[in-house]
Amino acid sequence: ADPALEFARLRDACTVPGAWLVLQDCAHALFRAALIDDGKLRAVVFLGRTSALPPRDWLISLFARDRITVVERRALLAGRPVEGAVPEQAVCVCFGIGAREIGAAIRAGCETVDMVGAATKAGTNCGSCRPEIRALLAKKHEVVLYIASGNFALARYHFPDLELVALDLPHLHRKSMEANWNAAYRVLCGLRGFDLVLFMRVDGFFTPQDFSQWTDYALFIDDRGDRHQAQLEHSMIAPVTGDYNIDHLFFGGECPRFPREPQSVVFAIGTGFPFKKWSPLSWAELGQALRRRGVRVEILVGPAEIWEGGLIARAIGVDERTHIFVGGNDFHALEQWLEGFELVIAVDGGSAHLCSTVKPILTVFGPSPPERFAPIGFSNRVVTRELSCSPCVGFDVRALNACMSRECLYGLGVSEILETLALPPALPGQSHGLPGRGRVKVKFGLSAVRL
Repeated sequence: ADPALEFARLRDACTVPGAWLVLQDCAHALFRAALIDDGKLRAVVFLGRTSALPPRDWLISLFARDRITVVERRALLAGRPVEGAVPEQAVCVCFGIGAREIGAAIRAGCETVDMVGAATKAGTNCGSCRPEIRALLAKKHEVVLYIASGNFALARYHFPDLELVALDLPHLHRKSMEANWNAAYRVLCGLRGFDLVLFMRVDGFFTPQDFSQWTDYALFIDDRGDRHQAQLEHSMIAPVTGDYNIDHLFFGGECPRFPREPQSVVFAIGTGFPFKKWSPLSWAELGQALRRRGVRVEILVGPAEIWEGGLIARAIGVDERTHIFVGGNDFHALEQWLEGFELVIAVDGGSAHLCSTVKPILTVFGPSPPERFAPIGFSNRVVTRELSCSPCVGFDVRALNACMSRECLYGLGVSEILETLALPPALPGQSHGLPGRGRVKVKFGLSAVRL
């Protein structure tokens, strides 16, 4: 039977009310679905080539809850608890050896069934699994993510089973003296032997000609400033992997709607670049205005913004000991904390992008082009000023940024933020001007626009 049709038949057989969250990968015969009714888990369907299932106790605990979180919905479609290992069926029943351990042995250099057996014991007893081991050897695929060492913790959180290799390029390193070209060159030489390299960064420093010394098959992202980064990446990746929707990948098939009258809000004030910061006085004034409306406000900061977060907390009249969350490498803790809020208001920075994978977000954009770098989410909003100097020359490698006024940010006040919150929903890609606000524009769902 066609597994996709069987998958649909199993869902149709369920008469319980609710909405289905669906993951369907026909290429790998992987089908997962969860039925959610008013936040409560009502049913699950798992269909695949193997009998591997998530832990039974974990599934039972989710059914017992009145409401499951976005993180848990995403985990259901991933087929494992947030902090659990990917469930797998044993290839070698005699010794309980799964495909993951056998795959690790193959990547370590095992080229025959006997070599795999010597390394793992798989196939060395009854021998019934030797054909399956041989099949794993025949379809060997190695996927490696080369990434800056500073992003290792985040990559490990999102890709727990992927091999990571540190690649720190001096021209991208903020402390360039700590990065070494000789070390980077040795890492890049490791690209030899890969069948395909996807270069995810738009970077005039490296060209396809440069990479020809390491690989004959490389795909480079199309450097077009009028398209969102997520869509540029999709154009390069989808022909290799098949079509995907980045919102659905992060939200487990259900993207949260932007709230018109939020009762709980997070301020994500941090950004790695000082010229993207919004004034602490503006944050304080916005917090006071929201609290007068009865909105609960708490603050997300990085280690470098603790003092600034404390200043804002005191100004809006909340206890900095209980209303400030200091981010770090525990991304699961951050996601769980964000579950207690309806909306995030942020400036353009890493914190905004992290938060946008969990909650709706309104981002205050200054010098950087939101069409390219807005946080993901089809219902998310950006408020910005379209000045004659937008986007900032700071994003042009051929120009010198001598701006000292930062009027693109300081010209955005609390009234513009409050008016943006009150706007009705709009389709992705639409833009609205605020009456009487000159060049102020509100833009919707920029990451979902495909050109």
